[in-house]
Amino acid sequence: LLAELQGQGSVEIVLEDQTLQLSGDDLEVRLKAKGGWAAAQGRQCVVVLSTELTPALIREGMARDLIRLIQDLRKQRDCQFTDRIRVYSQFENAQLAMAIEENYAAITAETLAKEFFSNNSKPSSVELHDFEVGGHAIQVGIETVAATGHGASA
Repeated sequence: LLAELQGQGSVEIVLEDQTLQLSGDDLEVRLKAKGGWAAAQGRQCVVVLSTELTPALIREGMARDLIRLIQDLRKQRDCQFTDRIRVYSQFENAQLAMAIEENYAAITAETLAKEFFSNNSKPSSVELHDFEVGGHAIQVGIETVAATGHGASA
């Protein structure tokens, strides 16, 4: 019926002994997604996306939050774009540990971290800052290890 309405501008519906002709002004067609899905409709297409948050997607989101926090620390410490850093973190959550382990390469690449230490001792010159990632407490600090002539430790 929708294709007929779009193609001809109206549709005919037979009800018992009557035929009704309905135009686009008479009908409203809405796309409603099932639970766990999102949908949008345009004139030529329909887009449907799964919105289910799997444990892996949740951990990837945690890693993205951690990247943002580390980038904020870089900015606060006036790190240059090319400065390499070491990241030190303290936390107790197993899911956060998995998020870091599974996304280690992305975290270190995007933050220019040569190393990322979790729950290890840190140099006394590195100050840890309190954050929350995925609802879990974490302390994070950075130190510049290869500077472009600017910066120290944070």
